[in-house]
Amino acid sequence: LVEIGNQCWFQENLKTANYRNGDAIENIVNSSQWAQTIDGSWCCYDNSCQLYDAWGYLYNWFAVNDFRNVCPNGFHVSSKIDWIELETFLGGSAVAGGAIKTQGTQWWTSPNLADNSSQFYAYPAGQRNAGGYYQEIYEGANWWTTTVDDFLPNSYSWMFEVYYSSYELDSGTDPRNMGFSIRCVQDQ
Repeated sequence: LVEIGNQCWFQENLKTANYRNGDAIENIVNSSQWAQTIDGSWCCYDNSCQLYDAWGYLYNWFAVNDFRNVCPNGFHVSSKIDWIELETFLGGSAVAGGAIKTQGTQWWTSPNLADNSSQFYAYPAGQRNAGGYYQEIYEGANWWTTTVDDFLPNSYSWMFEVYYSSYELDSGTDPRNMGFSIRCVQDQ
């Protein structure tokens, strides 16, 4: 765990195949099945869990929103407000990405504009797109939030992302069947 301002965050992406109550979250490897499901699901990038220990699993938003919770007791999946508080404490969205990314180019594509001054340890876990295909490994890190899109509340939700070539912590909305990482933050 790492304290950043008034928040206490996991220092790694979530890597659980179960909800808090012990129920299994489905591991979907088939691309078309991933694209069509509306149930909570997880996967490893390219269906290879070789790097999951450092990078965690990728989840669709349905796992984020499930009433059984994916984060352990005392923690919750970060909201848009949690991320905004984080980026504000780190100096704003223009520089917060550099403060949360791991340094160097062992994992990140060059140039990796990062100093990890926050000790957040963001790794470039990539993503699984809405069609079920993998992309952006070594280039970007993406995290779901619990916050739904005001304009498309039944199909899109908020996420935050960082890329190798920028210090910025960016945000936007994406379809819920995208596969992104999850960061848990302590309940306050």
